[in-house]
Amino acid sequence: MKKPEVTIPTIIGLLIAVGGLVAGLWLIRGQLKQSGKAAADEVPEEVKITNINDTSFTVSWVTGKAVSGYVRYTETGGEPETVMSDERDLQRGSVENYFTHFVTVRGLKPETVYDFEVGSGKNLYDQEGELYQTETAPSLAMAPDADVAYGKASTANGDPAEGTIVYYQLPNCVLQAGLVKSSGSWVVPVSTARAEDLSGYAEYDPIQTRIRIEFQGGPMGTAAVDAVTRNDSPVGDVVLGNSYAFLTPGNKPSPTPTAVPEPVEPAPGGLLISAPKSGEKINSFRPEIIGKAPPGTEITVEIHSDAVVSGISVADNEGNYSFSVPTDLAPGEHTVTVSAVVDGVVQKVSKGFVVYAAGESFLPAFSATPSATTVPSPLPSVRISPSVTPRVSPTIKPTAGATTVPTIKPTIWPTPTATDSGLPESGSASGTWIILLAGLALMLFGVFGFRKSAIKSE
Repeated sequence: MKKPEVTIPTIIGLLIAVGGLVAGLWLIRGQLKQSGKAAADEVPEEVKITNINDTSFTVSWVTGKAVSGYVRYTETGGEPETVMSDERDLQRGSVENYFTHFVTVRGLKPETVYDFEVGSGKNLYDQEGELYQTETAPSLAMAPDADVAYGKASTANGDPAEGTIVYYQLPNCVLQAGLVKSSGSWVVPVSTARAEDLSGYAEYDPIQTRIRIEFQGGPMGTAAVDAVTRNDSPVGDVVLGNSYAFLTPGNKPSPTPTAVPEPVEPAPGGLLISAPKSGEKINSFRPEIIGKAPPGTEITVEIHSDAVVSGISVADNEGNYSFSVPTDLAPGEHTVTVSAVVDGVVQKVSKGFVVYAAGESFLPAFSATPSATTVPSPLPSVRISPSVTPRVSPTIKPTAGATTVPTIKPTIWPTPTATDSGLPESGSASGTWIILLAGLALMLFGVFGFRKSAIKSE
């Protein structure tokens, strides 16, 4: 029998086949690494439960890249089905990607335990198969006098720190939180904060209780403020990347005036804004602008917020005018300016006021309907679990006392660890499979040629 010969085409075919297999495996390995990194960037970090009351609570977190975020929840024992989107998505009517995430779950039952999972990017996150959990507070008959903290935050470049999460900590109370608006302003409800056992409202001295305010802006940076309650409305302007101490009335920057002083009573032929008063904190998202002007005068009203709201009013025979704001104003600081032509001269009067955040009064604010109209699409089906099962504790336990600086220790869940097996969903492997199939085809062709040459040699 003649020994089979290995021809050059056969060797070339085998080398191409092996090269194709090696290249395919290398591409798959690279895709797995890239996909694993992408999944890690979507993992929710610093998950906190805040603003707990009898009908709602807020869940916030940050991610390594801008992704969509939402919460899927249910009463304990059920399967999470109801989805609540990020506050900004609800306001805009579309799902966007963010580094910081802020979801308020509303329309809940008092004294009820709720289970939920965090949707971040394409995945759902829980705790090694156990859902996150918190409990709503009991309903209380009367709300305390309204009190809010507010201020402005900017980046190191001087731009508004829009989307930064603001955490406000009173001693022995549930952590409160809010978001920085596009204007840079923020507002957080204070008086409606619950005690750490949720049984009643916060008890604090409105003048000298020590507070801690932290700003989480994701890639924009963070900031921290130690202050007393007398200096939280407003807090001095905050620039991310810095720390501040506003502990006495004299060491806080004076807020920029937002109102032009006007006489208590208008001069003959002048204008007057009777309501709101300068610096007044208002419960309604649509306040009534009331004042006086010469009878029959046409008054132009402008409210400077994230967007300017304007309209016309006419003074009646007694010189009274009113203007109902036609759209909801965002919580925070606003300025109203009224102007009119009186005796051929344009006169203007301005005042600044503050609109409460939702939950600061029993007046309606945002809709308390749990069925949000904005639902991330498509809903993810992958569940990734963290490696540690924490103890559920929606409260913060700083040392009591007016001279003690509270430490923010909210419900912070450990960073979840991806446990998926198999090929990831993200990324396309079509090119890899083409190379693999081509390599296999060449290998088969080479083996076939080798065997054919062996048969001929016989």
